[in-house]
Amino acid sequence: MNYYNLAVHSCYDLLNSTIKLEELFKKLKEDEQEAVCISDPNMYAVIKAERIAKKYNISLIYSLELKILCNLDFITLTLVCKSEKMFKKLLKISTSISTLENEYSLEELESILAEEKKEVIIIVKDEIKNKDTAKYIIKILKNLDYYFNY
Repeated sequence: MNYYNLAVHSCYDLLNSTIKLEELFKKLKEDEQEAVCISDPNMYAVIKAERIAKKYNISLIYSLELKILCNLDFITLTLVCKSEKMFKKLLKISTSISTLENEYSLEELESILAEEKKEVIIIVKDEIKNKDTAKYIIKILKNLDYYFNY
């Protein structure tokens, strides 16, 4: 069984990681890993990461980490894309957040992703301690492919 890390943050996630892309892919190659998922809260690293991934013959899984509004609180989600169409949608979401300083609610995110529901995996990264909040998240995301990370 292969292991793929779905939670790597690069140095493009300012103040949260010091992992340089070249060093990351070199280490992945040494460890004989075939793929990696970089889940920064922006898409700044994608062009450089794609170029370096090709150099080391490692598959790059595109994802975006988001803090979204859910019941008057913020939760962290990772959106993992399965297609080029979804990749472009992640770029739009990332650009909207970084340039327009938009914040998304869980409902808004669900409506944005609804038409490509088979093209994305949603990972709820935060531990949800409130049963009502967990039920609410499940209700909103019921038509999407989602997982709780804890």
